[in-house]
Amino acid sequence: MQMSLPLVLLAGLSLAEAAITLTSNGCVDTLGFEQCAKAASDMASACISKADSDRSQTETIACGCAQYQANYNCYVTHCWNRVWECEYQEYLVEYLKQCPIAKTPLPYFPIPDNVQDSCSCNVGKIYNAFIDAIDKSNTCISKAGAGSNAFTTMEACKCCMVSETLSTAILLLPLSIYGTCPTTNQDLVGLTIVENQEKLYNMNFNECASLLSKYNCVSDLGFSSVPGDKYLGPNDIPAKGTNSLTNGAGTVTAPASGTVFTYTDLANKSVYTVTAASAGSGGRSGSKTTGGSDSGAGPTVQSSASGGQASQTTSSKNSGVSVMARKGLVASGLVVSLFMLDIA
Repeated sequence: MQMSLPLVLLAGLSLAEAAITLTSNGCVDTLGFEQCAKAASDMASACISKADSDRSQTETIACGCAQYQANYNCYVTHCWNRVWECEYQEYLVEYLKQCPIAKTPLPYFPIPDNVQDSCSCNVGKIYNAFIDAIDKSNTCISKAGAGSNAFTTMEACKCCMVSETLSTAILLLPLSIYGTCPTTNQDLVGLTIVENQEKLYNMNFNECASLLSKYNCVSDLGFSSVPGDKYLGPNDIPAKGTNSLTNGAGTVTAPASGTVFTYTDLANKSVYTVTAASAGSGGRSGSKTTGGSDSGAGPTVQSSASGGQASQTTSSKNSGVSVMARKGLVASGLVVSLFMLDIA
């Protein structure tokens, strides 16, 4: 399903703010991940140097997004035993927020029900529920027209956007903030994004009670149904939780997608074949190219972005301990000029 996210959501955010790290600690193939992560860092450095010489912010952003992609491919290859943990799930949410090209689905995201060693809060489900509400709001606003009630209808669309996200959660359907993580500090898992969206839409959810009484968000404005068929108003929101994010009990002993799996990354229209590394393989079990040669640390890539079937790999013989989106990738004064962004 195609969804559209207003770039206004990304205004004020930059790759310079990236803070979630992917670490090798506890990975089934620590050395392999470190090699792959170092390759991603080297790739980004070279890319950014070229972007700097070209004085191109667009290239700089593309460099940062490519590093994100390389990093999570390193992780699913060498740290498949940790993909349900908070670290990886938060990293993918950050990638989806930071990169204009980012699209779902992504490997091992969000967390399925009842799996071992999983994050205490399913941040992926929260993100998807939020995007659904944004998408419905965009459609609702575009259909409001220009009649005498257009402004009121558009304001109601905004109120329903926030209410859908919170109502779905509060009423305990495991798709969003309160229902998924009732005891977690919701500021850690997306509530601040909702609050920022209110500011960017120049609205205050506390003033939405009358509009939510006047309009039926589902039948009148086309929003998704919520548990109990009741869109909650500002007076129905519970107190925030206080717990931090933690990983649950258990150990992942085999890759959930199998030893070898293929997925298409819609951001760059490339098909990745991932061969899960074995314990202590030191980057020598990552994948093989079409010709059968050992590719080292990363997955095989069948690129279809330009209509061809060129084969490439991501690999490294170097070492590193952790990887994060390179700070300073986006100039602080970047102005977002586009209005809509497809994120699938």
